[in-house]
Amino acid sequence: MLSFQQPAVLFALGALAIPVILHLVNRRPALRWRFPSVRFLNPSPLPRQGKRRLTDPLLLLLRLLLYAFLIGLAAGPQWQEADAAAEAEQQRTWILIDLSASMQGWNAWNEALETAEAVLDAAEPGPVGLIAFADRIEQQSEFSQDRAALRRQLRELEPTPYPADPSTAVAAAMNRIEDAGDRIHLISDFQRSAWESLSWPSARAVQLELHPVGRERRGNVAILEAQSYLRAAGELDVLVQLRNDNSNPTTSTIHLEVDGQTYSQEVEAEPWEIVPATFSIPLPQQPEGLLRIDDDAYALDNRYHLYLGLAPPLRVLSLMPPDQRAGANEEIFFIQTALETHTGSEPLRFGVDVLGSGMVQPALLANYDAVFVPGSTREADAIDFGALAEFARDGGVVLSTLDDGAVASLRALRAEGVWDLRHGGQTGRERTQGRSDSIGPLSNLSRLRETFAGDAARDLYLSHLHRYVILEDAPTDTVLLRSESGHPLLLETPVGDGHWILSALPLNTRASDLPLRNTFLPLLKELMRVAAPEGGGIDRFDLSSEIADRYPQPGLYFEDSRPAMVNIARSESDPETLDLSAIRRSQQATLAAAARADDDPARSLWHWFALAAAALFLLECALAGWLDRSRPAPQTATEGST
Repeated sequence: MLSFQQPAVLFALGALAIPVILHLVNRRPALRWRFPSVRFLNPSPLPRQGKRRLTDPLLLLLRLLLYAFLIGLAAGPQWQEADAAAEAEQQRTWILIDLSASMQGWNAWNEALETAEAVLDAAEPGPVGLIAFADRIEQQSEFSQDRAALRRQLRELEPTPYPADPSTAVAAAMNRIEDAGDRIHLISDFQRSAWESLSWPSARAVQLELHPVGRERRGNVAILEAQSYLRAAGELDVLVQLRNDNSNPTTSTIHLEVDGQTYSQEVEAEPWEIVPATFSIPLPQQPEGLLRIDDDAYALDNRYHLYLGLAPPLRVLSLMPPDQRAGANEEIFFIQTALETHTGSEPLRFGVDVLGSGMVQPALLANYDAVFVPGSTREADAIDFGALAEFARDGGVVLSTLDDGAVASLRALRAEGVWDLRHGGQTGRERTQGRSDSIGPLSNLSRLRETFAGDAARDLYLSHLHRYVILEDAPTDTVLLRSESGHPLLLETPVGDGHWILSALPLNTRASDLPLRNTFLPLLKELMRVAAPEGGGIDRFDLSSEIADRYPQPGLYFEDSRPAMVNIARSESDPETLDLSAIRRSQQATLAAAARADDDPARSLWHWFALAAAALFLLECALAGWLDRSRPAPQTATEGST
């Protein structure tokens, strides 16, 4: 069906009558005949001949068609299929309703149901679909004309304890939009933390209606975070953070429930202020604790489950070489003694297992956080460096030393793409031979600099080095420690998601007196700190649909003796909401641009009108030229006759 974007321009077609009228008014003049001796005759006007009729009708028709197509071109011609036009009359409507945790506060859910009912009542005749979402699509009802069934589905919906992620729901609705007249009604509290990162679809036009609910975000105090620390032997400090989302100062009572006892304290907070609170309690027998405050405008952030025990120890595997030389045994002894030494104030603990290097299997390595490989062996080829490199790429930490088997070890590390270092010899062979070296100043690039600053570095620099492997071509940014003479002693490089730490000297008393010094324990623990998982071995999860099978509700869980704290996402407590005016302006601009989009069901015909006008113009020029050549040349006559 032919239609025009600017139909008012078609009124200019009335001007086509002008050339027809001019053709009728213009009559052919009479011929002049020449006579001799006509000077005595009085002049008289020559009458025009013929009836008033159109001359050159074909040429006139071509010109009229040319003008008509030019006017039609200016009016924006387009062709719309008959079934597409009929389908456009049936407007499609999506109702998207937010089921995230924040909808359970600030009366948002009651407002959302009322708004959805009102939208359903006011919707134009046509199919209506429903999408309910939180961090995923929880329920989707396809387009239907049964409004009563949709109302029943709305009444059965309930908010979830999951955070909001509207991207999937918005994309699902946009993919079903077929016409710019279709509508999407979004019902949400439009919490900023969830909606500000959404990429609004702009490739297709749609009538987007935003319905904010629960926008009055006052009257709430939230427990944002909590963490326990071992203060001394048998005592814990529990640090809590509260946020006052009110325009007035508030006083809240925090309760800590643990081992059947309740500890309470009052906390005052100024408007919009985050304040700390601290509990000092005995180390509980049961490590599960619950923090709570009185219910307010949003109750889900008034509970916080936390772990109140010691962090599980990091598991370290120490490999015993096949030859079991005395130097290797000494290295393993010092490593195990230092790592398993623990004071009450240290957040990290280590447990060391010793196994033969021939027992290393990928399945076994998966149970450990770090692996120690002593260099005091002549059978370095017996160590599976490929399995260790894969362990590091998966996030583990490998600490290896160099000694008698240094050449074979460096060759294996080069083959695995871990290190590309050249062996430059070895300083000293025994304690009594040669001049002792010492540890040089720490560079600004070394992560040990913060641990050994000021007086803490004095004992480190007094260490005596008797023998170590000279490593050449070591990148500067990988060196943690250098000798006084400038040779690298400790190097570290990332390998995949993990780390590989390489020591140029074995960690025994034959190579240095470092294992006997007070510096050795903090040095070793600082090196192995990178093996600690995020959170110090305590997992923290926001409750979501992704983990709902493992952790169905907030609480404290244990998986392989590793604690997991599961709480409602604190992003749902964000009092800030999104500025909707910018979204509305963006959607209006998208609708204007979509009128010219290629996927519009009404196809533009302007190029056909332009081609037709060009063809008519060429035909008109050719016909006018031929008519001019076929007419007789005009003759002149004297003004009179005999």
